[in-house]
Amino acid sequence: MSEITMNDYTQFLLDVHTGHPGLTEQSIGAARTPRGLSSYEAFCSFVDPKPGMTVVDLACGNGPLCEVLAQRVGEHGQVIGIDLSNAELAQAAKRLHHFSHIRLLNESAQKLSIPDASVDAVLCHMAFMLFTPLKPAVDEIARVLKSEGTFAAVIPTLRKP
Repeated sequence: MSEITMNDYTQFLLDVHTGHPGLTEQSIGAARTPRGLSSYEAFCSFVDPKPGMTVVDLACGNGPLCEVLAQRVGEHGQVIGIDLSNAELAQAAKRLHHFSHIRLLNESAQKLSIPDASVDAVLCHMAFMLFTPLKPAVDEIARVLKSEGTFAAVIPTLRKP
């Protein structure tokens, strides 16, 4: 990681995902809503991306949300999956190879290579609370979003939904 130094916590998370790519989907993604939707499908329904949009999936892991988003934005839209783990991105690349409108980037949420004000939505499924330090990630999200853009994140809670 360039200007952002990797702390022990971030290194631990990276090691876990390198050793167990797909872990988030295998655990959290296995749950279903009463209507049978995965959390990725339910999240996408809540955000409701439209055809032609450009959407970023921060900490995309092995690509389950990217896959749902790609279907929603269609071939005239674009999905950009971001993850620190090369192992996760390798699985995502295999999973998503048939989508020409998905780009996968190995980079940090704290330093994105995406141009200013160029995306319609930034989504983050079960990872936002893990970004350290958080402020640079929030600043980057604000920088890449268009003025009417949307940010949404799924985070854990101990309360009933």
